[in-house]
Amino acid sequence: MTKEISVFVDESGSFAPIDADLHSPYYLLCMVFHDQADDIASEVKELESTFVQMGFHPDHTVHAGPLIRREDEYANMQREQRIRIFRRMMIFIQKAKFRYRCFKLFKPYNSRSDAIHDVLLQDIVSFLIENNSEFNRCERIKAYYDNGQTQVTALLKEAFSIYSSKMEFVSGVSPTRYRLFQAADVICTLELVKAKLLENGTMTESEDRFFGGIKNFKKNSLKWIYPNNHFPIPRSQPFPVPRSPFSPPISSSPSRVKIWYNDKYETVDSYISRQEWF
Repeated sequence: MTKEISVFVDESGSFAPIDADLHSPYYLLCMVFHDQADDIASEVKELESTFVQMGFHPDHTVHAGPLIRREDEYANMQREQRIRIFRRMMIFIQKAKFRYRCFKLFKPYNSRSDAIHDVLLQDIVSFLIENNSEFNRCERIKAYYDNGQTQVTALLKEAFSIYSSKMEFVSGVSPTRYRLFQAADVICTLELVKAKLLENGTMTESEDRFFGGIKNFKKNSLKWIYPNNHFPIPRSQPFPVPRSPFSPPISSSPSRVKIWYNDKYETVDSYISRQEWF
């Protein structure tokens, strides 16, 4: 059977110099890696059935930023309903089998666009090389990006050129068509909030209102992608990855975890502990 990995890419921030973009001192690039041998059809169906029950179209596209800030299609929606959408998306992220890597930089230390490009390129290439045993087993790697930033499109092609013989960049990508693209958007948004908390211990007013403060963000949101986000934990994994002080353990089987949803705790299977590549 042909091994194929799909890579869904989302970004937060811009390549503009920090003095021209004071509202965006961080740049994040999130990649969700999905082995096509891992079927997530049932998780997608469950998510879309829930959307129907909530009164939405089954193809409702989740946009994390506007959802938190109460913008665009969420402008007239109360927090309780937006929280329900967010939590259902997080349950999907908990249950679906995938892994992700988020590349981050603080722009005041890399203020020029070419410096941002160089740091991201080095980090991505290092990650691909460190995990070459995994990628070398693939016969096809398909990258999904909506070309929101031309710099990112060029960066991806440059970084993944080391696997040029098996790479395919899918054209005409739209977030509405891929739930894992939306998962990358949600994860990238959570990683951005976490980066701000680590840097200065604050979040925006809209983030504070949506998540219910820093404590609730860590308790009810961040821990869903970081089951053990406070301590470095030894890993047992099929391929090497860079260490991180926020690395969760790797598990070959799902664990049962409790999450707060609809004013009660629900127990779900979590594959998050083996989803992250750091």
